[in-house]
Amino acid sequence: MDVQRLRTLRELAIRGTMAAVAEVIKISPSAVSQQISLLEDEVGVPLIERRGRGVTITPAGEVLVNHAARLLNILEEAKTDIAELKMTVAGDLVLSAFPSIAASLLPGSLRDLQLRYPELNVSGVEMEPLVGLASLRSWQVDLAIIDDLTLKQDKITDTLETFPIYEDRIVTIFHKNHPLATRNDLDLLDLRHEFWAIDARPNTFSDTLFAMCANRGFSPKVIGRFDGFEVISAMVASQCAISLLPRIRANLHSDELISRELDPPIERSIILAIRKGESRRPTLKILIESLRDHAKRIRLTAMPDYGAIKR
Repeated sequence: MDVQRLRTLRELAIRGTMAAVAEVIKISPSAVSQQISLLEDEVGVPLIERRGRGVTITPAGEVLVNHAARLLNILEEAKTDIAELKMTVAGDLVLSAFPSIAASLLPGSLRDLQLRYPELNVSGVEMEPLVGLASLRSWQVDLAIIDDLTLKQDKITDTLETFPIYEDRIVTIFHKNHPLATRNDLDLLDLRHEFWAIDARPNTFSDTLFAMCANRGFSPKVIGRFDGFEVISAMVASQCAISLLPRIRANLHSDELISRELDPPIERSIILAIRKGESRRPTLKILIESLRDHAKRIRLTAMPDYGAIKR
């Protein structure tokens, strides 16, 4: 059986539609359908049932998906074994990262790798954590940087290995002249009358914040949803809104802004995720170690008083 067709079937079992699979593996929906048809011809039984725009995997298809998952893991382990025997640090790696961690962690880590391993080409792509995990499972990326909020929502974790590298906190961002900017015992409830500017991306970060606000009996007064942190910081700097941002992102904003932690703190873990069985790949081991080292440097240089946010 063709390995690529098995990968396509496994991806279809995860995503549910031909269009979704086509977008991830970069072929047309008709090509996805053709690969599944050819695989059905190979095995001699129906593997899917079409229902509207989606598909349902047949019992025979489920059996084959389970075998395909094990086979693909074995193939990745074989690549790892060969890479260990070669003992060369070369090749291509792609990692995904969401915006706040990408801006803070990737530049230093990737530059360090460029200098130390000139034959290793590591590239990053911005993805929200759930998209990054889906791309990891479909072999579009080799490593996904996520957080524990996302991991709790993920439906399939037994195919992953994860490595926590950084404990982050959510801080409130004020203009330095805001009445709450001097408070050291700031409670989430203290923000109920404020106007908020927040990230427009659909992500577990904002969903978690809104759920916490609902538990405290209020709904934030959101006056702006923006894709760029630059717009959010401009809103706060103009004194028409406050915001909540990851602490790891806070050092990228203007001198007009102040960050304050909440009491009790809102915490999240930054996590590296790879496919199970790949932790022995020399290039991945080096990438993981580099990301860990730079996360440690960020942690050591963090301002303990969370005062004015520097550019």
